[in-house]
Amino acid sequence: MTHICHLIDDLSTGGAQNLLLRIIRETPDDISNSVLYLGARDKLRDEFEDAGIHVYGGNGRFRFDPKAITRVTRELRKTDCDLLHTHLAYAQTVGRVIGHYLGISPIVGTYHDVPANYTRSWWLRAIETATRSLDTQAVGVSEGMSQEFREDWFPPDDVVTVPNGINVDEFAEQVAAADPESVRGKLGDDLVYLNIGRYAPKKAQKDLITAMEQ
Repeated sequence: MTHICHLIDDLSTGGAQNLLLRIIRETPDDISNSVLYLGARDKLRDEFEDAGIHVYGGNGRFRFDPKAITRVTRELRKTDCDLLHTHLAYAQTVGRVIGHYLGISPIVGTYHDVPANYTRSWWLRAIETATRSLDTQAVGVSEGMSQEFREDWFPPDDVVTVPNGINVDEFAEQVAAADPESVRGKLGDDLVYLNIGRYAPKKAQKDLITAMEQ
């Protein structure tokens, strides 16, 4: 059985974390998974464990917390990884170095955002960029995103596109069961704009509000 080790920043309720959970739930039976995360936020941990996934948290207090990196390195050393799959800039940067130190191959890094939004600070962006060559394969979740990384400074050797996926049948059932008029009835005849996303500065909800005012 092939065993995939996934390394991600944390298990908060972000898009990458939810996508990873969906991927693992749909993984074929001949592939097993474990999930390791570096930070302390773990709101989705129970959902991963309920799916039968081995989960380990580094409980880092800050980015590049040496104690967290050491804990995750020790856990990876004990785990028989056939493939290391990293997600998000921080975990990708750390995972590349740990993976090569432990001799894990291949290492696959998935980009979940465009380069301009990919890291929160210039120094993390510089380190992430400098370690790109350590990936065996880079993956973008859309062709537009993959193309931006191909054109970025110090681009990965190659980027393939694997689009984000959903359970189409389940989604279609939810749409069919929805009752938009039940919402419309509470709001009257005013123009309604629905935004679905994490409430964080990078999601730019303030810009949406300003645009609506104009």
